[in-house]
Amino acid sequence: MTLLKVSESGQVYDVELPNLKVTRDQGGGYFVHGRGHFEFFAELDAAERKRRQLELEGGFGGYPPVEFTIEAAHVAAFARALGADPADGVPPTYAAVYALFATAPQLFGDPEAAVDFANLLHAEQEFTWDRHPAVGQTVTSRGRVAADIERRGMRFITFETEVTVGDEPVCRSRALFVIRGAASATAPA
Repeated sequence: MTLLKVSESGQVYDVELPNLKVTRDQGGGYFVHGRGHFEFFAELDAAERKRRQLELEGGFGGYPPVEFTIEAAHVAAFARALGADPADGVPPTYAAVYALFATAPQLFGDPEAAVDFANLLHAEQEFTWDRHPAVGQTVTSRGRVAADIERRGMRFITFETEVTVGDEPVCRSRALFVIRGAASATAPA
C-alpha cells in the first residue's frame, strides 16, 4: 500500500518513492518527499540542501548500477568523430557514453518517472571528473533523479550519475531535462 500525504494546497505526494524528490507545491514552497520523508521548505535551495543531506545519509540511492566496459574500438571511433587522436586515450566527452547514455534509459523507462519523451528537451549537461577512465576498464554508473519540479507548465528533471571504477570515483554527470507542455507525474494536472 502506497503512503500518500496531502499538502494544505491539496497536492498529493508519494512518501514511499524509492528516490528522494523535491517538488514545487501548488500553494508555494517545496516538499522533499520519498523514502518515508515528507518535509516542507519555503525556498528551493533549502529543500535541495535537505535532499542532498538525506541522500548522503542514506547512500546515493536511485537506479541499480550499470557496468560499462570502455572498449578500444568504440573509443577510437568516438575520438576520430571528434577529430581527436585515438592514441590520446579516452576523450573527456566520452563521459556522455559511459555516464549519461548508460543510465538515462533507466529514467526514461521508469513508469513512476513518467517521462513524456515526445516533449523532452535535453537542456543542460555537465561533467565533473576525478580522473578519466582508461581503455579496457569497466566503470560502474549509478543514476538517480536529484530533483523533479514543475514551473509554469513545464517539468524540470535533474538527473545525476556517479561513475566509479571499484570504489574509486571517476566522474559525476548532471543533466537537466525539460518536459514541455505536459502535466508532471509529481503534480496533478
